[in-house]
Amino acid sequence: MEKLIERWSSSHRGEMLNGSALNEFTFPLGGLRCYYLLPVDESEAADSWLYWMQARAETDYYPVITTHSSVTSRSTAERLLSRIENSADASTNANHLAVERVTRVVNRVTQSSLRAAEELDELDEAREGWIPENLATLLATEEASAAPNEPWDFLGQLRDRSLRLLLAPISSGDLAPLAFSDLLPWCTTAYPDFRRLHPSDHFAFLRKWHNEFGAEVLFMNGSEVHLIADRPPIDPIAISRLAIEQQAYCQDLYDVVEMGKRQVPFNSWSFWWD
Repeated sequence: MEKLIERWSSSHRGEMLNGSALNEFTFPLGGLRCYYLLPVDESEAADSWLYWMQARAETDYYPVITTHSSVTSRSTAERLLSRIENSADASTNANHLAVERVTRVVNRVTQSSLRAAEELDELDEAREGWIPENLATLLATEEASAAPNEPWDFLGQLRDRSLRLLLAPISSGDLAPLAFSDLLPWCTTAYPDFRRLHPSDHFAFLRKWHNEFGAEVLFMNGSEVHLIADRPPIDPIAISRLAIEQQAYCQDLYDVVEMGKRQVPFNSWSFWWD
């Protein structure tokens, strides 16, 4: 792995990481595996992520761009990750549990939103946004969205522009919140539910979207996650259902109508908790 990192590093602005630098950015995960946190220039973040994604079959490492200068592995991560990654039954079970968890969270957020709207005498308006069939009808009347964001546009909007490439010994990006305690530690569901999203919740949403839409993690830090979707939905009801899921997961960027119009049908999905 170190030789591959050296080869990658030497091709990026001529920077060769020597042994001391490699040691500096090498940390134990559960005493069995290492992860690597390497500096990367903003102009090369996309190409670097793609390079390591294409090398996954050789490395068994997943690349995540981040702004963290250090990360901390969870003490309980090794057993959990090994069970999910090394057992076909456990992986299949994790997929089913992810769907169940997302369904449970979305139903809870939906009911909380409808109850709150009823108290404000705004139930009809809320039903337009939180009932998939109603939202699909509403979206059909909306004007076409402006040009969608490109998957890496978010880099220009980051507050911290000092980027790192996290090479994590995990098979998929949805496992990153389970493996590292610094990633998405304090996010909450949408108003008025406002419940903390646990690492298992983040895993559930990201795993479900990976399985259904080919969503991959590009970037993750303490309050943001950015994804690229290989197969975004095109059916109006599927778009509406996913818009509601994404709104329940994170409401700080768009309302549910904007989510369904500006984000869900395209391949760039961004989530930011303020």
